[in-house]
Amino acid sequence: MTFIKNIIKTVMGYKEIEFNVAGVTFKNGRKTRQAILRAIKYKDAPFDSEVKITFAKYEYENGPAIGVYANGQQIGNVPQKQLDEFFTKWTSDYLIESYKIVGGYNDTNYGCIIKVLFNK
Repeated sequence: MTFIKNIIKTVMGYKEIEFNVAGVTFKNGRKTRQAILRAIKYKDAPFDSEVKITFAKYEYENGPAIGVYANGQQIGNVPQKQLDEFFTKWTSDYLIESYKIVGGYNDTNYGCIIKVLFNK
């Protein structure tokens, strides 16, 4: 299946990027991003039926940043070291190929790994 999926991605002209979401331990006001990631992992409301991952550009400390959102709630950012690559590939036409919530056991923080496909 992976071989076929790779052929389809190549034929369709998709460019991909995979990254660990940065800033997952920050707070969004009163709610922590850790609480949001935990809710996603365990499919708690409002993540019990669907999780829609989106991105939005904003300014942070006089520079560009790209927020990563799950159902409209910020879970972190595209890592600073991958911003240039992300901006180069980012179009309005993208697909989230996969996301995975990691951690959360033995007092470790939750994290998120995302793979995004961008259409040329």
